Amino acid sequence: MPETKPESLTEKPVTSILQEIREGTLSPKLLEKPHRQRCAEALLLEGTSYVQVAQFLECSEKTVQRDVAEIRARNAAAPPSLELAKQLIGDYVSKTEVHHAYLMRLARTKEASVAERAQAEALAAKVLNDRFDRLQSLGYVPLQPQQIIGDVVHHLTEDEGRSYGELRTQLTEIEQVAQQTGNLTPELTAELKRMLQRIDHEELTLQVQQLEHRQQEIQPKENSDE
Repeated sequence: MPETKPESLTEKPVTSILQEIREGTLSPKLLEKPHRQRCAEALLLEGTSYVQVAQFLECSEKTVQRDVAEIRARNAAAPPSLELAKQLIGDYVSKTEVHHAYLMRLARTKEASVAERAQAEALAAKVLNDRFDRLQSLGYVPLQPQQIIGDVVHHLTEDEGRSYGELRTQLTEIEQVAQQTGNLTPELTAELKRMLQRIDHEELTLQVQQLEHRQQEIQPKENSDE
């Protein structure tokens, strides 16, 4: 049976090349370097040892080691990229949304048993909790609810450009996220309430100060008219 010519292997799947070697229709000694490396990589991914790869491809173990070194260099990951990280995290969030929606549809399927619907809903909740934990570990969500409250306190004292209405909205969003993720503890609820009271107090104090200032501006004018 005629052997396959190496130049015809470029577009052939590596599984087909390995099969031809096993069947004896292709001599591994005829493989050019790129084809040999493709075969070596596939065999190593199957758990084949360097010695076994060398025997199968009829080359030395040192050749296999050199091929592996070149394969690793070629497959080396690029330096960390913030843009790539954002893309991967965005893709992860999108996929969890799809998984959650699918599980919730299963939980609402009338044909399913009560146990099956309950299990689907529990898994849907787990998807959300796992995503929350993963985003926490990546720094996209504060590790403790108190950190969120601390940020709001900072804005109250430092960020004068933020309105009280915006701060109230932020606190409402914090409460909604905590409720959706199961992290709305009594302690967090009480802290949010205290923060809203503080905002009300700060806003009232500012209004009183502004009123006093206007009164101070009016009185000198009235005195001068007299």
